[in-house]
Amino acid sequence: MKPCLLVLILLADEDLAGYGEHFDVIYAPDADARAKAVAERGKDVRVVLTNASRAKALGRATSRA
Repeated sequence: MKPCLLVLILLADEDLAGYGEHFDVIYAPDADARAKAVAERGKDVRVVLTNASRAKALGRATSRA
């Protein structure tokens, strides 16, 4: 079973396909898709792909050392 990846940024189709080789991808590049993805599959998500500057702007950047 592949780990679940939540993608929060715009990606080209070929990039999404590449991630799909290694992850169960949930593509949610806009606010509505994000809300739906978290509500429906949030408990499954193990990895999140985002733009770090956007995460910091939203006050959500965290570090897990």
